[in-house]
Amino acid sequence: MRETILDHAGLALRGDMRAAEQRLKPLDRLALEVAEQSLGARFEIAAGCARPAADLAAQALDLAEDRFEARLTFA
Repeated sequence: MRETILDHAGLALRGDMRAAEQRLKPLDRLALEVAEQSLGARFEIAAGCARPAADLAAQALDLAEDRFEARLTFA
């Protein structure tokens, strides 16, 4: 009986975390947009440190591709 109560509590906590993450997503984008306008890319990288490593790696790849493409247009 005790294990089932703990299982249900764990499911409820996971559900609460998902809901909180969904509520915070728009705020995360807003912070990055404000950072881009006011402080430039340096703040954007610092704000991204709270993200999972996979997101940071994907973002770094996107930045590298953008820089490479920009060089091609000037060449």
